[in-house]
Amino acid sequence: MTDLKGMVAVVTGAASGIGRCVAEQFAECGARVVALDIAPDVVGEQRPRGAAEASVCDVTDAAHVAEAAELVEMTFGRWDVLVNSAGAVVHGRLAETSDEDWQLAFDVNARGTWLTCRAALASMVPAGRGSIVNISSGAGLRVVAGLAAYSASKAAVVSLTRSIAVEYGDDGVRANCICPGMVDSPMNREAIRLRAGEEPDYEQLLAPYALKRIGTPDEIAAAALFLASPAASLITGATLAVDAGRTLH
Repeated sequence: MTDLKGMVAVVTGAASGIGRCVAEQFAECGARVVALDIAPDVVGEQRPRGAAEASVCDVTDAAHVAEAAELVEMTFGRWDVLVNSAGAVVHGRLAETSDEDWQLAFDVNARGTWLTCRAALASMVPAGRGSIVNISSGAGLRVVAGLAAYSASKAAVVSLTRSIAVEYGDDGVRANCICPGMVDSPMNREAIRLRAGEEPDYEQLLAPYALKRIGTPDEIAAAALFLASPAASLITGATLAVDAGRTLH
């Protein structure tokens, strides 16, 4: 049921971390994966294993996203799946957050997701099919102190996903959202360092979690694979917390 053979899947943030694992798992399940990332190495050393195409793309730039959409249409003639994994973490309490940091969080996390979803819908709606999986964050469901801009921007992703599900269900498009907790990825490791220092107290950090461990990118990718696949054909508008139980507490 998670066979993606013949499907075209676009993955943003695909050069590392969760996005890279998503791209590789999707390719292993038969999808023709288009890997997008702002990092130039996405077309070189950081190109996901099995990706059919890779391109440098700044998801905050409408022209870049349009070029990526044109690449998908010109190369494959269809667009079945979109996974938005590109993201940016901004640290600081609300009153300490600069205009630039607030804008960065919303540009990457909210605007970038909106632009790529809009591009995908332009292809999916006429075809009468499609699956969108947006990667939000557990901080978008239960805020974390010191992450005001990040938490707000990721909450926006949750709401955007629900809007897509309601507005485009009649067109055969499903949209779902994943909210990870702490994950052992380059971006998350840097976020932990900035929040808790060079030698973080993991016992304290994991205290709110039912399962006292950090997740892996592969575990988040597996959830994305399920939601994107025919196995989840009746699921849309869902927000799936893959966070070791943090949002239960």
